[in-house]
Formats: sequence, structure tokens, C-alpha cells
Amino acid sequence: MAQPRDNPYRTFYPNAPADHWSDSIRWTQVWSIASFTDSTMVARFNKARDFVADQGGGVLFFPAGTYNFEGSIQLKSGVVIRGETPVVLIAKDSMFAPPTRFLFPKYIPSDTGLGTANSTAFKSISTLANTSNAGVIYVDVDRASIGLRSQTYLQVQTPRGSTSQSQEKNRNLIIFGVRSNNVAAPYNTVPSAKQKKWQRFSSPFSSNLSLFAWKNACIANCRVNDFENNGVHPVQNLSFEQPGYLADRTGNATTSPVDTLPGYQAIFSYSDHHGVSVNRKATISNATPAEEPDNFRSGLEIRDNWIFKTMRVGIICSGLGIVVDKNLILDRSVKQTWLHPIGTRIASNNAATYENRGIDFSGWNVQITRNDIYVVRHKIYNGPYYSVDGEGILLQECCGGTSVNGARISKNNTHNTYIGLWKVRNVNNVTIDSNDTGNEPIIITANTYANNQKFWYYSVNNTEIKGNKSSGIEVDGNRGGRNLLISENIGNGSSTIKAPCFATIESNTGFSTVKYTQVKDTTFGPLVETPPCQPDTTRYPFVELISPQEKDTSVAAFSNFPLRIRWQGGHVDSIYFYENVKKIGAFGPLENEMIYEAGACNSGVSWNIWASVKDTARKQETRTEMKTVKIPCITAAAQNIKSPGIAIFPNPNYGMFSIEGLQENMSIELFDLMGRKILNQQIQNGKTQIGHVQKGNYWIKVVEKPELKPVRLLVY
Repeated sequence: MAQPRDNPYRTFYPNAPADHWSDSIRWTQVWSIASFTDSTMVARFNKARDFVADQGGGVLFFPAGTYNFEGSIQLKSGVVIRGETPVVLIAKDSMFAPPTRFLFPKYIPSDTGLGTANSTAFKSISTLANTSNAGVIYVDVDRASIGLRSQTYLQVQTPRGSTSQSQEKNRNLIIFGVRSNNVAAPYNTVPSAKQKKWQRFSSPFSSNLSLFAWKNACIANCRVNDFENNGVHPVQNLSFEQPGYLADRTGNATTSPVDTLPGYQAIFSYSDHHGVSVNRKATISNATPAEEPDNFRSGLEIRDNWIFKTMRVGIICSGLGIVVDKNLILDRSVKQTWLHPIGTRIASNNAATYENRGIDFSGWNVQITRNDIYVVRHKIYNGPYYSVDGEGILLQECCGGTSVNGARISKNNTHNTYIGLWKVRNVNNVTIDSNDTGNEPIIITANTYANNQKFWYYSVNNTEIKGNKSSGIEVDGNRGGRNLLISENIGNGSSTIKAPCFATIESNTGFSTVKYTQVKDTTFGPLVETPPCQPDTTRYPFVELISPQEKDTSVAAFSNFPLRIRWQGGHVDSIYFYENVKKIGAFGPLENEMIYEAGACNSGVSWNIWASVKDTARKQETRTEMKTVKIPCITAAAQNIKSPGIAIFPNPNYGMFSIEGLQENMSIELFDLMGRKILNQQIQNGKTQIGHVQKGNYWIKVVEKPELKPVRLLVY
């Protein structure tokens, strides 16, 4: 058979963009593995791989047949493994079976002594550092994962914590037309000190197929964990029972008694993990591109895959503009578990999550479309409880979840599993349309408990939920929002649409509607919801933290960066500013808007700022969202700062200054940056002198004119 020289992506997707990145791979330069010999299959592969790389890259072709590898292999930049093109090209077809087969060592369990060493099996196809223009095409791989990923990372400090970031600009990675079975990685939690040394447990965080690229990567038309579900070449599922497995009865490893489990309750599974993973990191929650850039890489695609898994997530991914389209995700119809996901103790009866999900995504401008998803929750131990999971499509606050700015979730069938944007920060520019969730709802919750604070409130903006079939729709954003449309959805007759007061709800059938205003934080008692919408005099002020533009002259800018806070809802008696968890300023009482400048000049340094507005009389506190600001220093030598109606000059000064715009016998109050009153002094002839305060930053407030904004004063 002639060696293939086409671009398989373009052959499969003839309408792909004319400039698709897959054309960067040298598909027409082909060398056959048959031309290379060596003492072992790994050595033979390495020799051929190095030769192809030295020629400037291309395809290393493996004709139809079985190739037995005794160990893991690694790709170099420019090298693509390609097998014989199968007769049936579509991976979702049960007759899909690439005739080129890679076999890796089989793990043979032992229940004596130390057990069989992990190093005898659990192999992989991976990449060396800085590998681009590489991939695996049309190969049936048994007993090895495929992970084409960055290898070099650096720990980087961001305003919201430390994260590891890839130091490679690897790009153009592709896994296409691959069949993958019997992939696992032993979890490092097992065996524990109380367990037998031969015990093993499958890590829930491994994946059959994974990519991690700086730009441009694709997993498409692959078949994952089909085992015997293949009409051409059935593969045995190598999962094995472990009779005599020891596990703690409770979560306290020190005091818990140890139970001995029968084999069927302690299975080492080759499908209890992610199916496909692309560019997903789990360091900083609710991250932005500036905080976690690896979760926002572009040119990423996950298309037309057939995926079976029995735990964790079918597709877990993140990206900027990532496309997840027309995948089929399957699960076992009945599942029961006895062990906790870490493998060292018995499962909790009523609080265990096994992360059973179809698609777990992150990023901005994400496209989740036309996927067919089945997810089944685990029955825990002997019941009656089930695992706390079972989402069809989810973006969540933890575990690599990002902020939300652009997402379309469209034309998916989740087969009685819900679609959720769960406990994330501000939700912006989202369309959820034409999905069928069966007897489960669509949920958007734009409120999170970041940094263990229970009063972080966020908003929902420019969001449309339209034309879905669902058992219910719920949108929750304590800080309100704008442009929320819920229309043309079909319920089951007893369904409910629950949304904030500003939502437009129209042309839905089979739903009752509840609009609500949330008025109380759980810090001061149970959350109270008041349907229907009414003017609410007890609600929190709406608080907004504003970071001005670099040349904003409406605020004092001196040698500090300025921030403004604005709220609606009337009087509050104190305002606190925080940098992370450190209080850096306090003011009050003030009305409606104030200006605050914090810290010394740090040009180009990012600050992580939030503010708290408190009304102790009503026991209410509202916190703004956290805002990361990066504003260059603006020096203001001899700059005079004005507030409507008055002016102070010179400012900065050495303790002597003039105030214009005041009448005789008016008084000023001087506050430091912690909100402490330093003095109250009367103005004489429009001038005053302060000679007994330390150098520093102060605020001046005119006692007789409370409507005037406080003015910033800098004393050298």
C-alpha cells in the first residue's frame, strides 16, 4: 500500500480554513519504519525518529501490523507517527480499527510482598522539550497514554498566588484517528502506611490522550476506551480485582479502624480517569489570562471523538477560543463504588464526589457545541446515597476554572445531566441555546466563596439563555448585572425559571417564573429571597471598584496609583480597602462615591485590590469584586488638585497651603489613610497652615460642605 502523504486533518475536514495550522506539518515528507533496524523496538524507533528530525521533520510511517514496544517513547520536534489509514475513517463507528497497532507492556498484578513494580508497565508516548509540529495519526495504542505536552515549567508569582507556567512555545500538536485502551497511572497515595505494599490504585487524574501547547493543538476523530466495543478488533479490559485490599473506615488516618475489602470492591480500573485533556491547569481559581496564561492559549480543538469513561471527566479543557464540537461521551449505565477517590479509605456515604462529568471547560470565547453526553453518578457503598456530581457541561470556580468572558454552549444533548457555570466570578458574554438537558436544569451562579470570604458578590452581564429544553433555569448574581435574556425555552410543565429582577423573561413555555432580589448575606443570617421583585430598601448598596485610566485627571495621582469606589443605595458608615487580606485604608462616613489612593509608587506592578462597604447599623457589608490594577506612576510635581467647588494649592506642599472656594469660618477635617481624624481646624481668610503633622498622605474634608468630595493632600 502506498505511503500516505495527505494532511489527514484537511482530508477529514475539507472545509477547514485555508490557513489552518495543520498545514505547517511536513506531511509529504515520509520515511517508513521498515527502513530502520535495531536491537529493540524502542531503539529502532529512536533511530528512525532522530533521522526524520535531522531531515527537517516529516512523517515516520508504520505500515499495518503489530509493534511491541518494551518501554515509553518520545517524539522530537517535527516528527509525526502515522499508521496505515483504516478502512473505516470515522472513530464513532464501531468498525473503526486502525490496522497499525502499538502494544506496550502489560501490568501483571501480584498480591504478595511489594507487588509487581509499577515500572514494568504504565508506559507513554510523549514529547521531548520544545517539541512542535508533531503528532500521532491512525494508530491503535494499547497500554500506553499519549501526552504531547510542555516539559519545562517555571514557578511564577502573580497578584493572586504562585503558579507554574510553561516556558516552551510548543505549537502545532495533533492526535488524530487514534484508538486508545488500557491507560492508567498508579496513584501515589497508595499504598499508605497502613495498607499492604502490593496494593495499587488508579489515579483519577490521568488521561488517555492529552495535549498542552503554547498555541495550536487538536485531538480529533479518536476512540477512547472502547475495549470489547469494537467490531473489528476487541481489546480486553485489563482492570483487575484486589481481594484483601485494606482501607481506613473513616477519614482520620490516625484513629480509623481498617477494613478488609473483597476483590470486587477494590478494583484497579483502566477507565476511572479523564478521557481527553487539553491545556488544563488547576493552580489559580477564577483566573484571568494575566494570572494563568496557560489556560488561555489559542488554536485548540477537540472534535468528533468517541469517549467512554467510568469516573472523572470525558473532556477536560481550557483555552482562548477553544472549540469542543460533536464529541460522543459515554458512561457505564450503573456504577457503584466502595472506595474514596484517593484509594486509602472507604467512601463517605453522603459527601463523596467522583467528578463524574461530560465536559469540564475553562477559558474565554469558548465554543461547546453539538456534543452528545451521557454521565452516570456512583452509588456510594451500599446506598442509598449517590456521588455529588453528574454534570453534563460545567465550568466551576475551582480546579483550573477561569473567569467567564465569552462562551457559547449550543445544540448539546446532555441526557438528563445539567449545564452549569457554577460559583464563578462575573459572567460576561454567554450564550446558552438549543440544548436539551432533559430532566436537569441550566444553572448560572456568579457568586463564589473566594479566599474563604462568604460575601463576594458578582454579576451576570450580556447573557442569553434561549431555545433550550430543560427542567429549570436558574441565574444567580448577587451584584446584579445587565442584558440578561431568558426566552423561548421549553419546560416540562412544572419547571421554574428563577432569575434576578433585571432579567428579561419572555416567550417560554412549560415554566413558572420567579424573579428575586437577594437581600441578606449568610454572615448575618439565612439568605432571604423576596419574590416578586419590589423596591428593596434593605438591600446592600451596589458597589463598584473603579480603576481609572492612566491619564485620568479627575483624581489625585501624585506618586501613587488611584482607585475609586462607587456605590448606590444610600449612606454607609465605613469603607475599608484591602490588598489581598491586608487592610490598607479606611474611610467614613461618606456618600455615593469616594476616591482612594493607596501605597507607594510601584510603576508597572500589579495590585490585587478589593473594597468593603459597611453599614453597622443594619449589619450589612458588601464587598466589591477583586480588581487587579496595573497603572504606571504619575508624578505630580506642583500639581494642584481640585474638587468641584474648592481648590488646594500648592499640592504637594510642606505644610502650608491655601484653599479657595470656602467661606469665612468654615472648618476642615484632616484624616490619615487609615481613616483616623488627625485634626479639625478653622479656615482664616481662605488659608490655613498645618505644621504639627508628620509627612505623608491625608484627606481633607470640609465640615460645612459634606456634599463635596474629600480632597487628597500630600505633605513633604
